[in-house]
Amino acid sequence: DEFGAVHGLVVAAAIFQDVMPPDKLPMAVWDRTLQVNLTGTYLANRAFGSRMAKRGAGSIVNIASIAALGSMPVHAYGTSKAAVVHLTFNLAGEWGRAGVRVNCVSPGSTLVPRVEERLKSGRYAADPGTFTALGRIVRPNEVAEAIEFLVSDRASAITGVNLVVDAGWHVAGTWAQHGGVRPAPSQGGPSRA
Repeated sequence: DEFGAVHGLVVAAAIFQDVMPPDKLPMAVWDRTLQVNLTGTYLANRAFGSRMAKRGAGSIVNIASIAALGSMPVHAYGTSKAAVVHLTFNLAGEWGRAGVRVNCVSPGSTLVPRVEERLKSGRYAADPGTFTALGRIVRPNEVAEAIEFLVSDRASAITGVNLVVDAGWHVAGTWAQHGGVRPAPSQGGPSRA
């Protein structure tokens, strides 16, 4: 009640993790990543979505990631964001008849300061834009416009959708910017150097 009527909600709970194989991933990183990315998203949806449902109207957009849809060496992050996508589907079914739409946006690599820094410092094995169908990474305003559309009444018949905004990265391969798929440890495959 302290917030008044909530008509739209964007849930962008997220922390990232470093690229590492699962046997090197500390459980504390796994737990914290799922706590922030999944549990944080769930709690925000529960608090505001139930209020929207009681009022009979509302729109929620959860932010997931392209990491939810493909294989990437960010195991905790990808798993948490895949769960956000599935949570979105479940809540869309739960609250749809109450007039609440719940959707999700999954951005690919987006030209935000953290990504710009990684590009400049060489932390990526390759420029992620070279592996997208459009030959570039996503601009922040493109993600914002997708979110704005889904929250708005222009999307009044859309619920339970995961809108991928990735410049065609998903169709071009998600491991590429990280140097490709790792060989099995016992195979001693080629180096990624």
